[in-house]
Amino acid sequence: MANIIELRGGSNNRKRVRNVRPYPLNGLEEVRSLVQAMYEANSGLPINRIMLAEILGIAPSSSVYTTLLNSCSKFGLTSGNYRSKRIELTEFGSEFVKNTMDKSNSNYRVWLGEAANKPEIFKQFYSYYENKKIPPDNIAEEYLQSELQINSDLSAECLNLIKTNGVYAGFVKDIKGSLYIEPVEYEVDPITTSEGSSEDFHFAAPEPASVFTTINPEYPPGKLLLGYFGAEKVADYLKEMFDELGIVYEDKELEYPDPAVNPSGIFDHELGQEFDLFVMLVGESSYTRVSGGRETSMYDMTFLNHALANGVFQSRIISILDNQIKFPNASGRIIDYDVNNLESIILPVLGELKDIGFLSINTKKLNRF
Repeated sequence: MANIIELRGGSNNRKRVRNVRPYPLNGLEEVRSLVQAMYEANSGLPINRIMLAEILGIAPSSSVYTTLLNSCSKFGLTSGNYRSKRIELTEFGSEFVKNTMDKSNSNYRVWLGEAANKPEIFKQFYSYYENKKIPPDNIAEEYLQSELQINSDLSAECLNLIKTNGVYAGFVKDIKGSLYIEPVEYEVDPITTSEGSSEDFHFAAPEPASVFTTINPEYPPGKLLLGYFGAEKVADYLKEMFDELGIVYEDKELEYPDPAVNPSGIFDHELGQEFDLFVMLVGESSYTRVSGGRETSMYDMTFLNHALANGVFQSRIISILDNQIKFPNASGRIIDYDVNNLESIILPVLGELKDIGFLSINTKKLNRF
């Protein structure tokens, strides 16, 4: 069928089949919560993909987040995916949010109905059974399979989403235990003020159910120095994060200071004047070879560089260390990381940047889906 991809490979050339969904996997209620969060977080403007994941409390590299972004796109509400630097509302998505923030809005159900009909599979099903009762599941699934080319393994899931979205949008009605599809209205009233003139829609925040944070653009962050030894994969990950958040930084490779040649390593007091914060990243290797062929442990490498940095930056230091490096908690702000789970450092890093005063972050409240 059209929504099956066959992959061949392996020593015995076995065939693997992956079902591709031609419809959004997340329901309309769920994606509505995401686009509302986007609108509140940045006034409807494009938003950084990593920051959006933080707002939702989802790891940016997780399959849950990828699926949710894909679903929003298939409903026509957003553009961008898990590889995009920013996610933005489409013109339809922006108007959808404005008209569905307040249930008393006369256009509320109309916009929900339009969004529910954006995915072509859903639209064709609603149109086929318009003004009719949805038949028993086996008959409805047969229609999905034979007429809409939905794989038999997915037809039950697809039908459930069709029903759930229609009920949520209000045009699928439960009458004496049976579901009926009413015609969907598509004409919307203009948004007007009490004086009758059209203007941008302004909404009151819903009752708080959770807290999220965004960087305050009126107070941009200062300049950051990233010093690292080993951990190149993590360093690249952090640099990408800093780039996407608009943080100005420089990176330098740490070294084990040689008292006879360079007792201060990379540090001098000019750094303390040029940079507002030092982030020290150490990891991956248990030992490092220094001048003369001598080896030193990662612990010594970390301890000495932290001590030298403290003389320049005082308390303006964040240490990001491989979780195999045992470092005393008394040494300041420490974030342990697992190289196989890098997204786990995002929230701790943002929290430390805020706590140390490097970033000014707005705290808002919204209903979490």
